[in-house]
Amino acid sequence: MNKFKIVMVDDNWEICELFKTIIQNLEMFEVISFDKGYRFLEYIEENKYDIAIIDIDLPDISGYEIIKNIRNDLENYTPIIVISAFEDFAHKIKALELGADDYIIKPVNIFEVVIKMNNLLKRQSYLCELNKRESIIQEKAEIIKILKSFFNEKIYQPAIKLKNHFDTELAKGKSSLSIDNIFDTYKKLSDDFDLLIKNYEKLSKEIEKRIEKIEEKKAEFLPEKEIEKKFKTKF
Repeated sequence: MNKFKIVMVDDNWEICELFKTIIQNLEMFEVISFDKGYRFLEYIEENKYDIAIIDIDLPDISGYEIIKNIRNDLENYTPIIVISAFEDFAHKIKALELGADDYIIKPVNIFEVVIKMNNLLKRQSYLCELNKRESIIQEKAEIIKILKSFFNEKIYQPAIKLKNHFDTELAKGKSSLSIDNIFDTYKKLSDDFDLLIKNYEKLSKEIEKRIEKIEEKKAEFLPEKEIEKKFKTKF
């Protein structure tokens, strides 16, 4: 099973290590922790991750600045959970307004944290799957548009011209087109049509394979009851 990568920053190193030890016991998470905000930022700029856990009160940079930095990338929808000792409502509102997905006050119940991470990761997984499917649908629509254009240019329009020319010649009481010419023209149109169908089938199969890969990569999540059995710890 692919593990979710959690990146955490908290100035209390003992909390980081405790969190890492407990969470990694679930075997579905990998935890990378930092006690300095700038080191955290350097890491997330160079590495992929699935969820960020951020403390507000850091020694070198505010957790708010970290949230801003992440959300400045308009395409970054990675879930952010704030875990802070600040209990007042103003801190919570500010974090949420900047783009945090949740705000948990210390001391936290580890079961609550895992459930919220699980829910946010489910949402993220569904959004990613939806975006990929939408992209594939748009690509398929573009392919159909190209194939329709090919059909019109290479098959339909030449067939219309051939018919009009043949009708004109017949109206004059003669035909400059021999049976062989008509057969050769028809065969070329037929071959072009066969090529069109083969290309469409090939592209459709490639798209279906990509959809299957999305299904294979869908994330696995633990049931809440199973999580509850393992964790009721506070830190």
